[in-house]
Amino acid sequence: MMRTTLRSLFLFLLGFLPHVSSAGERPNIVLITLDTVRADRMGFLGSKHGLTPQMDALARKGIVFERMYA
Repeated sequence: MMRTTLRSLFLFLLGFLPHVSSAGERPNIVLITLDTVRADRMGFLGSKHGLTPQMDALARKGIVFERMYA
């Protein structure tokens, strides 16, 4: 299951490399996976409790996948 997810992520990121390499820049990639965290406690997923300010700030600058299937 994990191999399928990593393979999908690798292929997804591979699509960005030709564009990035032609620009002369290296991509900044941070992959965070959460397994046993309730979505209703995460601010970037809709919580109003303010429990995850650092994750919320990071999510505002990046891409958040709300659903991932493997």
